Amino acid sequence: MKEVKEKKKPILFYYIVALAVIFMFNAIARPYYDSKSVKQVDYGTFMNMTEDEKIADVQIEENQILFKDKDGNEYRTGVVNDPHLTERLHKANVSFNEVIKEKDSPFTDFLIAWILPILIFFGIGYYFNRKLMNRGGGNSLMFGAK
Repeated sequence: MKEVKEKKKPILFYYIVALAVIFMFNAIARPYYDSKSVKQVDYGTFMNMTEDEKIADVQIEENQILFKDKDGNEYRTGVVNDPHLTERLHKANVSFNEVIKEKDSPFTDFLIAWILPILIFFGIGYYFNRKLMNRGGGNSLMFGAK
């Protein structure tokens, strides 16, 4: 009586599954986590907190205002054309500045977020595959790797 052995999946299948997990993390989880770390409030709340002297630090960016309260909680609000904002911030003894942010190149962002994790993953996989082949005494062609 012959036993039917299940055909083992090639190692390339596991690489593809791991790549899919990396892509899903970069596309969904990372932006979600980044957006949840800062609470969004309206400009009126920002002004009320300024008048009540609850704000410790303000950073004015091109499209948003990031600020921290005295407890260290981080908030953001949209930029409104308010010519007296700096006077009110100065009167409330708030440390404030406008961030001069250099734009990262999209190519660099792509390399860091997508290509680098993939290269690290393949490097670790290659290392463990070689180690497994050396311990097993077999050749790597048996498992579909070169």
